[in-house]
Amino acid sequence: MLKSILQTGRASILQPLIKTEICLAQQTRNTFVLKRRWEPRLTTKGAEPKGLKARNFVYDFIEDGDVIKKPDISIILTDYVDGVGFRGDLVKMRPKKAYRSLLAGLAVYDTPENRMKYDTEARLKEERQSPYIQRTIDVFGRKVVAICMNKFKPWVIEPRHIRVSMRKAGLYVMNDSQIELPKTPIHGPDLTKEGKDFYVTITINMKDKATVRCKLHHVTLDPKKRIPCIQNWWELESELLLPDEEGQRMLQASEKSKASEKGSNDSQTSK
Repeated sequence: MLKSILQTGRASILQPLIKTEICLAQQTRNTFVLKRRWEPRLTTKGAEPKGLKARNFVYDFIEDGDVIKKPDISIILTDYVDGVGFRGDLVKMRPKKAYRSLLAGLAVYDTPENRMKYDTEARLKEERQSPYIQRTIDVFGRKVVAICMNKFKPWVIEPRHIRVSMRKAGLYVMNDSQIELPKTPIHGPDLTKEGKDFYVTITINMKDKATVRCKLHHVTLDPKKRIPCIQNWWELESELLLPDEEGQRMLQASEKSKASEKGSNDSQTSK
């Protein structure tokens, strides 16, 4: 009797563990392509199949289905996607990125029905800007360009000074006509203007505008008369060189551009 009780108790203890093991077992979808190194012997017609020998169970590895690069997926955008395209555009994307867009409701699969549905919209849409224009405006908006002018010789800031300084900062503007300076001319040298900010407007693709923050700095070739350089000067608080209505308007435009960039980054992260 004691033996039966112990056996019953052991079974009751092991039964939850067995159930747990069965629940944790999950099916995996792995595909491997193999090839027999030695083919099995042929069987005479009508005779019983010959048994396999040990060498017939030796396989050569051919292909692993999990590491094969999957082809791009064609999708049709149902809304504007920054850096990708506009509504109705047919684009090819990597599967992971495409599924992320599809799940977010920004695209549909490329099918004849969807092509017919969005083809009419593609014909009616007007000439559009580049899908990368917002990224370009954001890059211009977060840059701070140092405008280096002579400390002793008189000067007036012109578009060519802005263009050369922007080129040093990695921003390339083709023509001076794309640069719009403040209406109030900036003369120098004037050390009271040292380290102060002013804003210029850059025209992109002849219709889109970006605001760039510039910081005035006086320079000279004489090492003894140089103004000491401040580390991380681009992180200093803005002090407007032209504290008028125009300067305030440009400052607000720059802050608005940074806020929109932060909002777009947050939305992409949430997706």
